[in-house]
Amino acid sequence: MSTDGGANWRQARTHGPGRPGGWLRWEFPRHPDGTGPHTLLARATDTTGTTQNTARYNTLGYLFDAVVRPPVTVS
Repeated sequence: MSTDGGANWRQARTHGPGRPGGWLRWEFPRHPDGTGPHTLLARATDTTGTTQNTARYNTLGYLFDAVVRPPVTVS
């Protein structure tokens, strides 16, 4: 997870065992610097060490393998 546009990355905390080729639940405790909009970057790394890249978003969702940027608003 990155909170600074991808300059630095920190590992999220995972929940439960992963399954081959499956999703894995995770969390990333964070104390934001202030209120307002923030953008987090989330990427996955597989068991071989391959990490998702910053490819452009594929609007149809086919073969999607890009860093996800969930918007967050802190109040």
